[in-house]
Amino acid sequence: MSVINRMLRDLDQRQKHPQSNAAPAAIAPMPRRTLLRVVWLLIAVVLAGLVFYFSWQQSDQEPAPVIQQRESNQPIDPEQLAPVAAEAQPQKAESTSENDSSEAVLAADSSPQNSGNQTSGNQSSSGQPATTTASETQAAAESEAADTARSTSDQSATETPNEQPASSNSAKATDTSKPSMSVRRVQLSPAQLAARNLEKAEEAFSKGQQQQGQELLEQALTVQPLNTVVRERLAAYWYGRGYGNRALAILQQGIQLDPQAADLKLLLARMYQRLDMPADALEVLKSMTLSAERAREGLSIRAELAWKAADYEQAVADYQVLTQAQPGNARWWLGLALALDDSDASVSAADAYGKALQIGGFTAATNLYIQERLAQLQDSQAGGD
Repeated sequence: MSVINRMLRDLDQRQKHPQSNAAPAAIAPMPRRTLLRVVWLLIAVVLAGLVFYFSWQQSDQEPAPVIQQRESNQPIDPEQLAPVAAEAQPQKAESTSENDSSEAVLAADSSPQNSGNQTSGNQSSSGQPATTTASETQAAAESEAADTARSTSDQSATETPNEQPASSNSAKATDTSKPSMSVRRVQLSPAQLAARNLEKAEEAFSKGQQQQGQELLEQALTVQPLNTVVRERLAAYWYGRGYGNRALAILQQGIQLDPQAADLKLLLARMYQRLDMPADALEVLKSMTLSAERAREGLSIRAELAWKAADYEQAVADYQVLTQAQPGNARWWLGLALALDDSDASVSAADAYGKALQIGGFTAATNLYIQERLAQLQDSQAGGD
């Protein structure tokens, strides 16, 4: 008994003081009603999916009418419409027979129910020919539509070839109605291009457009490098703007291209003379062959430069040519007198002084110098005699 009591005590203590490390209680099971609801919901979802799937399959299996769209510019072939009309007629006949049979069945079903009522039976029996008449009318209308389509296709087939020549004739008419215009490209020669650019340059200079005029002159010179007029004009432009070295370079380049260009040499010598470079100017003039038009100017410049450079022989030769060409020009006689006087040809110098003084036209100071020098030469000649 003591053992039993002891065990009972231990059980009481355990129930009062549960162990801290006891395992957690299991989760209460789901109620039975909730489980049934979930099951029925899943079944309903599956059934709905099956219904949708079968309905979708059935709709896909039904043949959909295929309508082939033809291009508007191609005619309808009657031979292609014939099989379609042939297939449509049996289907219409079948649909008519099906309608007739269904109406007959309906009449047969309704006759037992209304056997006592004679009026209703008459109405049901009279309804059958009415439905058949409507189906026949529909079939006739469709056959007329097919015939109309055939006739339309035949008409379009016959009219299509006639339309093509009309369009071609209209195209020819439009082509002939258009005015004929021929564009011909004319290629200008380098001389013509240079002349045109020179003319435009002069217009630009007259309007004060210096930069544009310069560019036009450079373009003209690029097209025709041997054009003396354009080169002289461009050199004068740069010299007038104070760029003497650039002007000299343009003229020297032209002389290298054409060593016989007398006009360029003459202009280069004058620029050398104005830039106080007489030796260079004389060197240029000695190597040039003066043309008849520019001989007088060239000789006068070369004679003057030669006298200043103490090349009296060249100066005397040039002044003699000038006095022979223009014997009434006192300037040439005075130049010859000075050149002869410096070369110690006193007799010839006195004669030249006398002719220059006789022609006159000088200033008072020049006349006084000529008189004094002439008297000195005459005295020296008298003393020598």
